[in-house]
Amino acid sequence: MQVIPLRPQRRHIVSKRIALYVLAALSLFFPALALPLEMLMLLFACPLMKGEKVWIALLPLAVPSVVSAVQHASYIYVAMLLLFVFVPAGIAYFEKPEEMAKSSRPLIYIMVIMVTAVLTLWAMYYDKWCEGISLAEYIATEAEQWLMRHPKRTELLYQALAAGVLPVPEGYQQVTLLNLMLDPVFLGEVRLMLRTRIMQLVESYVPSLLVQGCIIIGLFVHLRILRMWGSFLVADENEPKKVRMALAPAYSIVRVPPQGHALLGLCLLFYMLFWGSDGFLQRLAQVMYYTVEAAYQLQGGAVICERIIRKNADRRVLAGVLVAVLYAFTPIVLFVIGCFNNVFSFRSDAGDDKNEREKNEEEEP
Repeated sequence: MQVIPLRPQRRHIVSKRIALYVLAALSLFFPALALPLEMLMLLFACPLMKGEKVWIALLPLAVPSVVSAVQHASYIYVAMLLLFVFVPAGIAYFEKPEEMAKSSRPLIYIMVIMVTAVLTLWAMYYDKWCEGISLAEYIATEAEQWLMRHPKRTELLYQALAAGVLPVPEGYQQVTLLNLMLDPVFLGEVRLMLRTRIMQLVESYVPSLLVQGCIIIGLFVHLRILRMWGSFLVADENEPKKVRMALAPAYSIVRVPPQGHALLGLCLLFYMLFWGSDGFLQRLAQVMYYTVEAAYQLQGGAVICERIIRKNADRRVLAGVLVAVLYAFTPIVLFVIGCFNNVFSFRSDAGDDKNEREKNEEEEP
């Protein structure tokens, strides 16, 4: 039995390099989005750590950090941005081929990305945190100052009030542009409501976006590395005319392992015990819940992908688009499917085995 690793096509390598440099260029124009751009860059950089000319993929990873340093950001924040991308890239570089397919590898990427993302977010407002200001207050203050310096702030505030994004201050029945330009009391009330609204949004959505983003990025970093470097040709000495192709696992076979259900159950229990607490315990309980939610939503998405491409592998793009739309607009559907996958056997073992044989044992003359 001879196993021959398949090298990725050059066009796949070049396309990932181009995507990396495009994201690096975007960080030049939007330095405030350094963290989310770095998260996207990991999807393209980590699979390139196994090939030649690794330095081509490493150079753009440093661009957001350099831009932040030029913008006089905190040196702690710049250092954490560097760690955020170079630690997962280093893991991908030193990862041994025989260990890539282990089921525990995605968890390593998820944990590393999540920890460094939290530290980077903390470092972003480190100076303000020392003064006792929370992250929500910091972001609300920065957003308010940016809006008040904007040349079209009056029009933007008027549109927000007219659309109901911001409530109309008490005592005012009609809102006009003159109120925003000539009434300092009215403008002060609107600014206060703006700060309050932004703080509510940050406290509600930032933990969810951070947790789900880290889990999704960590999982797909692992899958993309396997996709590029985890495919092999298997030649049998007894049958030299037949060659089997072992393809890397795809997203459609992703599932929560048996021990993972117990861990997620503990997370859910922690959430139920401390969701009514204040401060750190409340935020930690939210993180636990968002972790459970994201894990089962991703499993539900994998179930839908598997059902769509079971009879026709060419529908892979359609399946991915459908799952992405459901995840963005009706995530409860994916969550329910993911939760009840083991109960109703949406993906039976027989079906999985048959599907796996069709993908991993393609015969060539």
